Amino acid sequence: MATAPISLFWSRPCPSVCLANARFGHTFGLTRVRASRFLSGLGEIHMDMKRFALVAVAAVMLSACQTQYQEMGATGGVTAAPITNDTYRISSRGNGFTDPTTIQDYTLLKAAEVTLAAGGSHFLVVTSNDATSRSVGSTPGTFQTNVYGNTAFTTYNPGVNYDIVKPGQDLIIQVLKLPSGAASPPGSFDAQQVYNNINPRVMRPKK
Repeated sequence: MATAPISLFWSRPCPSVCLANARFGHTFGLTRVRASRFLSGLGEIHMDMKRFALVAVAAVMLSACQTQYQEMGATGGVTAAPITNDTYRISSRGNGFTDPTTIQDYTLLKAAEVTLAAGGSHFLVVTSNDATSRSVGSTPGTFQTNVYGNTAFTTYNPGVNYDIVKPGQDLIIQVLKLPSGAASPPGSFDAQQVYNNINPRVMRPKK
């Protein structure tokens, strides 16, 4: 007596098994997508951290290159010269890496130092002039030669022009010696307050 092949009986899988396999495949696919997105997010975070690190390093390098609070020299600085017994000219100059607000700090700080050294309590800005200088610099061009067989090809890449801005400021100040408790004139600066606020944030040459 012939028997039916067993393979015919198992050729149709159980519906519950098919459903379980489908759910597993769907869940596995979602897991792979989520993992891919997670790894992609980690890569973006890593790139952002690298960019942040490069920006921070560049900022530190630029701050180290800027003109420091020093006597006037080849790279800039600040100086004070008397005009009369109570008036002085304050001049500040920066290099191309110096921010204009830094030069403003240098000028006001020097004015405060001069006032305190002269026994004054306040100073009045008589005149203020922008002494910023602007020029154009350029990088040198480059040549590149490539050889293909017996033929050489030379390519010239021209240099790049860029702006150089060196901030500067000139002040003429009048030193005021006000009695304790006296009202200060409009527009005058308290020398001690200016010194206390600006001095901690300026960069001075290391001794």
